[in-house]
Amino acid sequence: MNSTFFSIITILSLTLSGCGSVETDSRADTTTNQTINNTPTDTEENTSPFSKVQNVHDGESIGIGTFKSNGLNYYNFKMPKDGNLVGDSSYTIYIYDENLNALYLNPKYPSQNIIHGSTKLKAGNYIIKFNHQSTSVPFTLNSNVLYNQNQLPLVSKGTYVNKGVQYYFLKMPKDGNLVGDSSYTIYIYDENLNALYLNPKYPSQNIIHGSTKLKAGNYIIKFNHQSTSVPFTLNSNVFD
Repeated sequence: MNSTFFSIITILSLTLSGCGSVETDSRADTTTNQTINNTPTDTEENTSPFSKVQNVHDGESIGIGTFKSNGLNYYNFKMPKDGNLVGDSSYTIYIYDENLNALYLNPKYPSQNIIHGSTKLKAGNYIIKFNHQSTSVPFTLNSNVLYNQNQLPLVSKGTYVNKGVQYYFLKMPKDGNLVGDSSYTIYIYDENLNALYLNPKYPSQNIIHGSTKLKAGNYIIKFNHQSTSVPFTLNSNVFD
């Protein structure tokens, strides 16, 4: 097949996409072998709050997003109401109350005051500590009470390109199986960022590995590869 053939198919696809009156999700359709590239280009800006790295300094107030600091720094963090906080980095993220009392909130690591995976927090003020002395390393924070998760990029069946920590919104129209593939780990949460431990082979990890049974509903997919863009693929027997 030559380039002329593909050009004709592309034109027909674009023409047909404007036909019909079926209402769909307002976000861009990213299904069936289409790629999400989280590196903004001159013509397309990714509006996800996790796509751009923010440089932050000791003593600043931070919310959700991807941040970069150098050395040991403390940040002010506020939860307006009870909810979940998810933190990711190749280095440890520590948490304290506003009086610097260490908080041991993670049941998987009861002796460490760290944010790892999904951590339940009460409404209030907190101190986040991040320590990487040699070079700038990013860390990412996400919370269901600080960001409407259904505004995340929508994924379905297809292959997607990712760099850094990124979150995606997944809809299962009915009960079925979800298969995820990548050289790096694919994590899954419910729409309130509660970690879901659904894989019997890995009961202590909220990951999509092989075939995972999911109920109909909304889910959050997280993919993390810091250094270079790496693809991941999703497939399901209930996707069109």
